[in-house]
Amino acid sequence: GGSAHEGAAATPADTRTERQVPDCTGLEARERRRAKGQAALRTELERALKPATSGSTAEPRGAEAQTASGRFPAGFPETEAEWGPGAWPSEGGEAAGARATEHRQPRPTHFVALMVTDPGLQARVAKAQEALVRVAPSCTAFLVPAGALHLTLALLRLTGPGGVAAAVGALRRALSTPGLQAPPQLTFRSLLLLGQHVLCAPPSPSLQAMAQVLSQRLEAEGLIVVGPQGGLHPHLTLAKVPHGSQVGLPQPGFSPTQELGSQALGKLWLCRIGRAGDTYQPLAELPLG
Repeated sequence: GGSAHEGAAATPADTRTERQVPDCTGLEARERRRAKGQAALRTELERALKPATSGSTAEPRGAEAQTASGRFPAGFPETEAEWGPGAWPSEGGEAAGARATEHRQPRPTHFVALMVTDPGLQARVAKAQEALVRVAPSCTAFLVPAGALHLTLALLRLTGPGGVAAAVGALRRALSTPGLQAPPQLTFRSLLLLGQHVLCAPPSPSLQAMAQVLSQRLEAEGLIVVGPQGGLHPHLTLAKVPHGSQVGLPQPGFSPTQELGSQALGKLWLCRIGRAGDTYQPLAELPLG
């Protein structure tokens, strides 16, 4: 990761043997424009996320903290961006074959998710997205609609006519068994940029342990669970640029301490991969506990 630095090559203006001094004014101007763009995005996002009333300004910790360089912290892999719903290309084709070889896992057909339904959280996410678009209008097409905001907890490959019914039964048993480590509510305190592909917000507390237990229980029920090595790191995606796209999300270099909002963790959805318009249609809504 990281930005490539351009070098200015010195070219003699004539045939004299006198050594020429490189003209770096072009490079300096580009660097100043880049810094100005980063500062503008930081200002826009901090203004968008500024709370109406004074609240907690504690710095986010651990995997929730955005580093000053705009990179994601250790333990929150960039490849996570490729494992969300809709990230896999269509079956067949060179890209699909390359990705299947890389991950050595089947393409998921369904996912288990916590959907974002809290109006306050949806509104704050929309403000952050608007701030991003003001600075980078080309990112408009890659924003996640309010009705599709979610956190993926498990990726499944369901086959056969009874696959969905079997998954619903397995999920019901997995969610009703004690020890799932599901917190009653999640808070989103920071934004992370994964490479130049995904702008997201990790939850507090983390859902990684819950996702791991859930996947283990679903596997024990005989379901095909797919995902990256080390398990999923559930996060709320605000914008996602497909790999291979000529457009990239700008490096913001920001660390807003204001909270985006909170979401209660009361039920999970089983959905088919692929949006229906601006949302996902749940095949089942299952309560926790």
